[in-house]
Amino acid sequence: MNLIVKNMMKKYLEKLPEIQNRKQSEQFEYFTSSLILKNFAGARSDVDVDEYIAGDGIQGYDFFAVLVNDELMADIVDLRDTLEKRENVRIKFIFGQIKSGQHKNIGPIGTFLDSVKRIIGEVGENLDQKRYPCVEHVKYVYDNADKFSVNPELSCIYVVTGKSEVGETIEEKVREFKEELDDLDVISECSVDFLGSKQIQELYRVIEQGISRKVNIPGKTPIADVPEISDGYIGLISLKELLKLITLEECDDDRFDKSRLAKSVFSENIRDYQGHVEVNNSILETLKNPEKRKRFPVLNNGVTIVSREIRPTKEQLYLKQYQIVNGCQTAHVVHEFFSDLVNTSGYEEASAVVEGIHVMVKIVGTDKPDLLRAITRATNQQTRVSPENLLSNLPIQKDIEEFFDSKRYGDKSNVPLYYERRDKQWDNEHIEPGKWRVISIKHLIQAFSSCFLARPHTANRYYTDLRDMASTIVFDNELKLPYMWASSLLFCRMEFLFSNQKISSDLKPIKFHIMSSITRAFVKNKYDFGKPVNVGEKRLSHLIELASDDDLYIEAIEIAGEVAQQMKGAGKFTRQFCHTEGDARRFINKASKVIRKKMVDVE
Repeated sequence: MNLIVKNMMKKYLEKLPEIQNRKQSEQFEYFTSSLILKNFAGARSDVDVDEYIAGDGIQGYDFFAVLVNDELMADIVDLRDTLEKRENVRIKFIFGQIKSGQHKNIGPIGTFLDSVKRIIGEVGENLDQKRYPCVEHVKYVYDNADKFSVNPELSCIYVVTGKSEVGETIEEKVREFKEELDDLDVISECSVDFLGSKQIQELYRVIEQGISRKVNIPGKTPIADVPEISDGYIGLISLKELLKLITLEECDDDRFDKSRLAKSVFSENIRDYQGHVEVNNSILETLKNPEKRKRFPVLNNGVTIVSREIRPTKEQLYLKQYQIVNGCQTAHVVHEFFSDLVNTSGYEEASAVVEGIHVMVKIVGTDKPDLLRAITRATNQQTRVSPENLLSNLPIQKDIEEFFDSKRYGDKSNVPLYYERRDKQWDNEHIEPGKWRVISIKHLIQAFSSCFLARPHTANRYYTDLRDMASTIVFDNELKLPYMWASSLLFCRMEFLFSNQKISSDLKPIKFHIMSSITRAFVKNKYDFGKPVNVGEKRLSHLIELASDDDLYIEAIEIAGEVAQQMKGAGKFTRQFCHTEGDARRFINKASKVIRKKMVDVE
């Protein structure tokens, strides 16, 4: 394995001791899958990478993911729920083959591409789901073909630790693969990428260090002195320069890869790309029209970039670790316009066209996270932003953060937990080892709603519905802080037990139901969100003591699991388990009674 890649992987996995226990090939599989998810699919830092790794016994591919309108699907239930609610969807399949060796051989590459072609081409012909588990996802997508705004995209990624270049034999196989897929007429666009040590290093640096680039901005105007802003400029840049800022890597011949949109530069943006909605269609129409695009700088609202550091030269700015906080829709449409133009007219003509179109840009230099969020909010007011997109900015969020801090520093017997209200908030901080200790806003909403609102079925299957209500049912009362911490403890400790194989992974689909029943068993209805915080902490003491002890928590989890198996019958658990309110409550009541009966009486 390449020495630099090996050391990067070691550093990346330092906070994941449960992954460090795996074989090196499996560590590499996890490491590269994580990089692919975050760079190619825009996944947040709390993504469960193992959910997308095929695992032992799966032939033909190592990694699979589905995106709907640029949103990463967690599993088949998430995919079904999303497609049921949406029309005019854009689908993207990502298949990966990951080899820890340095060489690319036609044999395994051919097997990988042939497997993908078979899965896509023969999806309706009863392929073996044990051999190809992703068939269920692919089939469900095509069963809903009436909702396509365009046929699905396909991205195939082959990873080795050596050079990414391939020979003529492999290039011929790729051409043959694309032609055969084209004949099927079920894919709108297909890309095959070979990633080697150089590309892995680049992807790692994007995640760990952020992207840093030079941008040509002739005639830039400095922004006058503003508190907490180190530097700032306003000006026009060509769309070619914008494309350099939003793609993953620049090539040696100054070409940029049209297929690799750098999703990570939009992570601080309030909204992800919204697809072919009216506004974005209008932007695309303007760009396609040679006369209208001359007026693009005044027709478009422009792009706002916040950079940790700006180094100006005469015509250029060097931007270090920058984020596009406004203009996500514009940037994506520009990328789509350029990609289509390359396909129809070739790279040289497409490059000339985008070099002749300009957009207004505002570039701000600051290393203050609060100022970054303030700029994000202010520059996004002209678009419709739903309340759930702004949960991290609710006043109570700072209280939650401080409460978690106080639990870590106040009583050393507490399990150290870290509340992540901003994605990757703790990545560069010195914290206790273990990714399981960090809980995101999403997981806190799910955990609290399961444990103290008796809504495990909603947390499990309908998270977006739950998120939409979070400001009024979760983040509405600072007296709920001890309950938020306790439910986070249950969630994080269960993740620890799963990752260290101390409890069966078969229980993962029903973990929120189990947490709910354990909470009912050890707290019953003694909690009251109107009582002072110290009263809440006292009432939760038995539950916290249980969740902090491996043996006790495992015992309670296994009891709840046995009750769930009795209610379900034969077969594996899925997220369909007790998915109605009535069924969920019946399980909670039954399992909590058995737990109380078999374990120490907590009355």
